[in-house]
Amino acid sequence: MLAPRSVALIGEHGWTEAVARASLAVGYQGKLWRVHPSRASTSDVQYFRSIDDLPESPDSAFVAVPNHQVPKVAAALARRGVPQA
Repeated sequence: MLAPRSVALIGEHGWTEAVARASLAVGYQGKLWRVHPSRASTSDVQYFRSIDDLPESPDSAFVAVPNHQVPKVAAALARRGVPQA
């Protein structure tokens, strides 16, 4: 958790973007993958539709979804072998 090579930022845009900005501000050099089922990618930021669509399993995940979606997200992270969220 202290030095992940990659982090999936899952869910609500405001929270995940705050985490992305803070990570970059402190010099994080790893991969930040944003996951949102309907948010469109831009020329600057790519969004993946699901955890299963990520190019590889992230080392960690930040989850900002409604509480009723947490079990589904946790199951998808477990399938990918993500050790912490």
